[in-house]
Amino acid sequence: MAATVFKRSHGFYYLRLFSPQQEIWLSLRTKNRTQAKLRAAVLHGRLASATLHLEGVRRMTREDMKGIVRQYVKETLERCEEDRADRTTITETEREATYYGLSDGFDAASDQLRTNDLTAIAPTVDELLSTHGLSLAKDSTEYRVFSRLVLQGLIGVLKVEGERWDGVEEPLDLHPSPPAAVNGTSKRLQGTPLPPPTKPLSAVITAYFKEHKREPRTDSQIKAGFDKFMKCIGGDCPIGDVTKEQCRTYKEGMAAQGLSVSSINKYLHGLSHLLAWAKGTGLRTGCLDESGGWAADQEASRRQAAEAQSVHR
Repeated sequence: MAATVFKRSHGFYYLRLFSPQQEIWLSLRTKNRTQAKLRAAVLHGRLASATLHLEGVRRMTREDMKGIVRQYVKETLERCEEDRADRTTITETEREATYYGLSDGFDAASDQLRTNDLTAIAPTVDELLSTHGLSLAKDSTEYRVFSRLVLQGLIGVLKVEGERWDGVEEPLDLHPSPPAAVNGTSKRLQGTPLPPPTKPLSAVITAYFKEHKREPRTDSQIKAGFDKFMKCIGGDCPIGDVTKEQCRTYKEGMAAQGLSVSSINKYLHGLSHLLAWAKGTGLRTGCLDESGGWAADQEASRRQAAEAQSVHR
């Protein structure tokens, strides 16, 4: 709003704020012209700052927040990939240390989201708001909602980076789009024989260890997790028959046995890596999605997955 200083008939000065829609008069409580100008400048500045703040809050819709978080995740993953590409070589010791550091960071961030502890993520939130020229009151609901979205984005970054450092890369989609359906049935599926039976889980595990050379201690820990899973599902079976329900039972069983969150997460990630590798090499052709991440608490895992999906839509 435009502003001018006027002296009324009784001698006191007023600050006049006006726009095409409205006009406001505010008393400056002085008859001294110099003092009136100083008070008018201060008052006008405060009003302008408050207006910008309110406009920032009003502009910050939930979709705006999600857009900022999506950009933050994309740019962070790109920086991580560039940093990895700049390295001449990556030793096994360096890879394992980085992976377990990311796993610990994932556990910590997941716990912060579960307990609604937004202290650690606050500097990142403030930096994102400043970068985009936005302002939210730190005690407002909008600030806390945005903080939770940023924290979910960080969890997604840590998960993807953990998988990349463990050798699981999302493959490029080089396949053409599925053929159009005819009478509700895809042309590709008409007359197509059923896929051959998948290999036994035990055979896939053997092939997995032959391809992935790690330290003996690490291999022993990963194999212990596979043994636990096979015992949970009642023994060997075709890997294509493994279901999400079995993975969920496996997770719940470890929690019931009193295993630590860190141990459960490492066993779950080992299983996820095996399934992803088997799918990438064609050893698994079933429709099972990759196991549900590293979070050990089942309800928290479901909630985090649902919230993360809403951020990346």
